[in-house]
Amino acid sequence: MTISKLAAALTALLALSACATQPEIPYDRNAEQSNKTIGLLTPGWPSGPTSFLASEPGQSFGLVGALIDAARQSNRDKDLEKIIAAHNLDLRAQFVTRLSANLESKGYKVVAVSADATRSSFAKKYPGAAEGIDSYLDVAVPIYGYMAAGIGADSPYRPWFAAGAKLVRANDAHVLMQDRVVYNTIGEAKNVITLSPDPQYAFPKWNDVEAAPDRAVAGMQDAADKSADTIANLLK
Repeated sequence: MTISKLAAALTALLALSACATQPEIPYDRNAEQSNKTIGLLTPGWPSGPTSFLASEPGQSFGLVGALIDAARQSNRDKDLEKIIAAHNLDLRAQFVTRLSANLESKGYKVVAVSADATRSSFAKKYPGAAEGIDSYLDVAVPIYGYMAAGIGADSPYRPWFAAGAKLVRANDAHVLMQDRVVYNTIGEAKNVITLSPDPQYAFPKWNDVEAAPDRAVAGMQDAADKSADTIANLLK
């Protein structure tokens, strides 16, 4: 991981911690019975997976320690990227397919709407009223991959996935729903829907991730699928 990518990952973490200041707005489907067609914006998505160790050994040794930690994380990130590439995994496409299918099962029509895929937070502007679209669903995924809360067998690497979701009315951008979903939280989570990681995808050491790439991929897929389902369920 380069220093710039590490900074981006830390920025994403700060964005997650800021969730506590952002209100949860529940969706009232009875009050929005005319909302039948959802324009699903291209989700914001990170440039690659992150393998974050919350308590790196070098954190107590200033800049040198930070550089060592960045190098270690870079190696882990590259391992994840290789695993994903070897499995031809397009996690964003899987996430979109799962989310769309779940929304359609709830009676909505879902229309794909192009948006900036590099954003790490909600879009600043929405397309406005468009023929046939009643609302826009804005989903931003600032980070995904694996995270360990500390060093040792009692703090294994587990799948990690975070997403923000906002539904706005198409004709006036009025917010109809807003929430955050985090699979495998770190620290205290406020104003966030937390999802517990499946224990079958826990890896005591990073070497265990490398040794079981199929299970490592399945863990990321589980995190993405359950997060997509949770977002869809906010609109039931």
